[in-house]
Amino acid sequence: MARTMEEAGAGPDVVDAVRRVHAVANAPRTAAFDDDHEPLYLHPGRSALILLIDHGVVDPDLLALAMVHDSSGAALEPTDAELTALSDLGARLVAARRDLPRSGDPHLLEDLLALDAGPLAAALAERLDHLRHLHLRPVDAETRGAWREARDVWSPVAGRVGGVFERRYGWWVRKFEGRFGG
Repeated sequence: MARTMEEAGAGPDVVDAVRRVHAVANAPRTAAFDDDHEPLYLHPGRSALILLIDHGVVDPDLLALAMVHDSSGAALEPTDAELTALSDLGARLVAARRDLPRSGDPHLLEDLLALDAGPLAAALAERLDHLRHLHLRPVDAETRGAWREARDVWSPVAGRVGGVFERRYGWWVRKFEGRFGG
């Protein structure tokens, strides 16, 4: 990720800050998974790369926010204390993460639409990474529910943002309609 950030114009301070956040974001996953190819293990870095590569985002706060939030649940997120130990960036992350909704929240659509553009992009990137690997899981009520939520909430919000988010979410919903729809 560091090389990709440098190629996108991020300075050494930004690269270093994102590297430190990535290490903190991955710590709970390193403890939970033995396989470093497990999609959930690689999730923080891939979420940031979606923002970086697809959207040209080099803002360390937004890249870090995508890495420390998990829309599927807080179990694999770093704690507030772990983030706060990262100094001022960590304190900003703790505050910003509180505003990001999770999958299944009763007011998910409204909460996403209330976000400013930057945090919304971080939330969309993070969720998209989860959806990109849903096909690796068995088809059951949980995966069907995730597909319906993507169709009914995440994809329409991505449509309001437009661009690559709109195309990627739209493609994903259409691609897996036969597998998860119904």
